[in-house]
Amino acid sequence: MSSVLDFYADRLERVECDRGFVELGLVLRRGKTQDPYTISDHKNFFFPLGSQIMNGDLITRIDHDTKDQYIVVAKQIGDDNVAVQGKRINTHINIYKLVDKYDAKHKKIGVEEVLTEENVPSYTNEQVASMRFYDAGLLESCTRFFFTKQGLDCDTLYRIKFSGANYEVVGIAKEKYRDMWVIQVKEDARK
Repeated sequence: MSSVLDFYADRLERVECDRGFVELGLVLRRGKTQDPYTISDHKNFFFPLGSQIMNGDLITRIDHDTKDQYIVVAKQIGDDNVAVQGKRINTHINIYKLVDKYDAKHKKIGVEEVLTEENVPSYTNEQVASMRFYDAGLLESCTRFFFTKQGLDCDTLYRIKFSGANYEVVGIAKEKYRDMWVIQVKEDARK
């Protein structure tokens, strides 16, 4: 059975998965507008049937000049190919757990940051006032969210350091996308 990918054989790119394999696929922009945000941060990938790419995988366009990396947020198997949606990795974050520090007399003397995850690839976007009603509910102080792989050592009240600022984890949507998390944060005022 022929595939639409046979027609575009001259445009196929090698795409490397973080699980250690390379596949040939067609990469297209997602969206109908000329908005730079739509063009640069979201892509549709098309692979032959039998592709091993899964939701939550990190894939890299190794034949492209910029070597952009994407996190797979959706996968759909069609009649003649596998369609995948990816969000471009635009940051790497560090995740910290805050642990109380005590003196010899068991009196709390402060809080210590304990690094739980380092250099986590993530897609992030800022929420504006009109976007504050999010799928996990109304989060009045939520200012940003991060798309990451699942299974990180992260929970509510943990701290994420990003772009020189501290953010407090207020929620983790684990069921919104298969095999990945959406971490919702607000600005962290804790010392």
